[in-house]
Amino acid sequence: MQEISTLPGRVRYRLPEILNKEIANYIHVSLEKLVGVKYTKVNHHTSSVLIIYDSNKLSKQNLEYRIRDIVKLKNKKTNLLQYEESYLTAINNLKKSKNRLFFYGVLYLLFKLKTSIFGRFSISRNVRLLIAASAITTIEGYPLLRRLFKGISSKTPVFSDILLKVTAMALIFLREDGTGCLLLCLKYMNDYLRYSTEVEYLKLINQTILDNSYMVRTTTKEGLELFIPTSSLRIGDIIYLNEGEFIPADGVILEGAAAIDEVFGTGQIIVRNKEYNHKVFEGEKIISGSIRLEVMELPINIDNLNKSFEPLHLQERVVRYQETIGPISIVLAMFKYLTTGDFLSALSIMLLLCPTASELAVNAGMNSYLHLLGKNRIFLRNPNVIEKVANIEHMAFDKTGTLTQIGCKTLSSELKLPKDTVRAEAKALISSLKSLGIGNLSLLTGDNFNRATEIAKELDIKNIYSNCSRYDKGNVIQKIKGYDTVMMVGDGVNDLEAMKNADVSVGIMHECSDKVKLYSDCVLFDDDLLKLRDFIILSNKSEMAINSHFKFSKSYNIGFGLLAIFIPFNPYYAKTLNTLNSMLVMLLSKRIEYLKPTNFQNAINYNRTQVY
Repeated sequence: MQEISTLPGRVRYRLPEILNKEIANYIHVSLEKLVGVKYTKVNHHTSSVLIIYDSNKLSKQNLEYRIRDIVKLKNKKTNLLQYEESYLTAINNLKKSKNRLFFYGVLYLLFKLKTSIFGRFSISRNVRLLIAASAITTIEGYPLLRRLFKGISSKTPVFSDILLKVTAMALIFLREDGTGCLLLCLKYMNDYLRYSTEVEYLKLINQTILDNSYMVRTTTKEGLELFIPTSSLRIGDIIYLNEGEFIPADGVILEGAAAIDEVFGTGQIIVRNKEYNHKVFEGEKIISGSIRLEVMELPINIDNLNKSFEPLHLQERVVRYQETIGPISIVLAMFKYLTTGDFLSALSIMLLLCPTASELAVNAGMNSYLHLLGKNRIFLRNPNVIEKVANIEHMAFDKTGTLTQIGCKTLSSELKLPKDTVRAEAKALISSLKSLGIGNLSLLTGDNFNRATEIAKELDIKNIYSNCSRYDKGNVIQKIKGYDTVMMVGDGVNDLEAMKNADVSVGIMHECSDKVKLYSDCVLFDDDLLKLRDFIILSNKSEMAINSHFKFSKSYNIGFGLLAIFIPFNPYYAKTLNTLNSMLVMLLSKRIEYLKPTNFQNAINYNRTQVY
């Protein structure tokens, strides 16, 4: 490792290993986890890494030691985990949107500057060029025409997409289309805000995942000690665990003794002394001691739990509208041409009815919705649940660590933790949910019936399911899902099956286990249950706003399209009006970012009457 340059709190190194892109990505993700590291930039082309750090929290010598340690550990680890890949993808998307925003912003300013000094070139006003630009707009805007174009070029489908994009870009330059550049600026600004929020929260999740969460120590038959990913574990494998580590899989203790905290594993608020031949479960934590463990059941695979993302009903409505308006616009354009003989007026009708803005209304609205949640410290991993959140009928809660908080970890002579107590904001949350019309509430816990009943009575929750294993919880949620749209709020490994089966799953950042952080549809970053209420209200408001923006763009298209049948429009003005529609829905979508989770009772009740 060679030091290239150094300043207080800033250092750049050259590492030959970084020429390998996989290792470069791993080093990037690992460095982000170090306490005191503010910013990291790894360039695998130049094999260099730039690190900006807080010198009060991290010395340069310690940083160099940790980098060497990370490179050594990479040789023991096969590949990046799914959440690490998601983080790097978000960073790449952020860079792309930033570069495109800069490019089109500069291009827009250059067009304006050039026009004010030299005017427009004659070619930019050429009718044939205008017709070509209009043709590209209509092909891109109508799914029917896109399919026809790709059908004609079926032997080179990739080339057909590139041809459309390159032609559209060339026409922007030739026509000196400042309005088109401004629209693209707004689009990529929206993308930039969305991805910056996503990167920020994925980075926070990355920093809280324990380094050893997905690696475990074992030995070969020859006695060689090595670290392997937990995903590589097999039944019968022997692993070693020490104080402070989480148990990665269900198993039986072969050697040693330890005090085991069962909260994340079984939901029981208790620490037990366990030794030879005792069973332990995935998610439990070793408070003290060390053990040698035989794996009896494979760990829960996060990839197997992941739900397929269902398309939004609103997106389906957009597709139906686009498919319907295509043939109608062609018929109206042909009618206009046959009755007037004016080809340009016929082309104007197709431009005015072009449904590009309707799709943009949904995409821009969703970007603003995600940015809004980010401002409220809510990270939504699966944006497609917005409609389900807006129509939640049943809320299911884990008890321990979710509705209750665990007291001091000081152990008594029997190794029992103090009795858990209801969170201060839990009663306010339950009350606000009922005021929003969500009265079906359930409590799912691994704790005993008496304690579960006591907590449920205090919070006025009617449905109680006690002594639940993780599979029991999953079955309960599956049953509820048969008649209600259900949200599950949990924190431990024993909640994962229930969260998998729920329509929407939510975890609280500082309270939940690593697997819950990585699996949940939504993660609340503040240790405040009332953020759950905010999540529901903001989702309702945003969904209603996106719906209204879609209806606006649709009405705009149809209104001007019908007007063009009776009043001839120049294609230039028709294309400008079509672009204006897109700009308006972009600007309307920005309003979503300023919504507040207040005064929403009537809107919730109204939204529940909507049918998709």
